[in-house]
Amino acid sequence: MPSVQTVHPLEHYDLPGVTIFAMSSPVVSGDKQQVLVVVDPLAEIPLHCHSVDAEMFIVAGRGIVLSNDQTDGRLVKAGDQVVFERNAAHGFRAGDKGLSFVSTNGGIVDTNPDCWDIDLL
Repeated sequence: MPSVQTVHPLEHYDLPGVTIFAMSSPVVSGDKQQVLVVVDPLAEIPLHCHSVDAEMFIVAGRGIVLSNDQTDGRLVKAGDQVVFERNAAHGFRAGDKGLSFVSTNGGIVDTNPDCWDIDLL
């Protein structure tokens, strides 16, 4: 049966300019999930880590990877895939048109921002 529904955005107070849309539900930290992450133009997801692996597939815009390894400073664009193992520091700086990616992970986001699996460095 066809349907159209509104997915309400999720935000974290430590990530201004970053909006998350859950592509699966329920959205619970610790449960496997897939989310669309939309980063405003020139906004930044600062260096952080999670207790789970994260795979990001860039779907729109451009950005720079932030990390403590050889991927630091790497330009990413639509079609690129970025993978970080759990506890590996990473982040992104969006380009002048923003950056959007799908994150498939072991449960980073929660409807309650106090329960997110994110440790800012």
